[in-house]
Amino acid sequence: MKRITVATDDGKNIAQHFGRSRMFVICEIEDSGYRRCAVRANEFTGHSRGECGKEKHHSHSAIVEALKDCDAVICRGMGQRAIADLVAAGIKPLFVTRETDVEGAVQDYLAGKLSEVAGACPGHQE
Repeated sequence: MKRITVATDDGKNIAQHFGRSRMFVICEIEDSGYRRCAVRANEFTGHSRGECGKEKHHSHSAIVEALKDCDAVICRGMGQRAIADLVAAGIKPLFVTRETDVEGAVQDYLAGKLSEVAGACPGHQE
């Protein structure tokens, strides 16, 4: 069984930014194709707690720990440090550009249409 998560603000559309997303849709995918999804509120990042900007370098340890049971994270953007921290934990960060909805992104994942992030999204240097 694989477990993937999609960063979202409303449970339906993919969030523009991983760390600022309000929640994560976690989908368990079995070999038979059966999927079971649940939602986890994002209480793990400084962005979600309104702490962004208070420190130059913030830690991703809480979000990595919260998602450690996932094999991949699907989002529309994240910084280079978040990418590195997820990869170090064995979680594949995946960007989508074609799809905007969670269901479409999960379908693309199942069809093998998503690839690993090659670099940070525009505007993110760390």
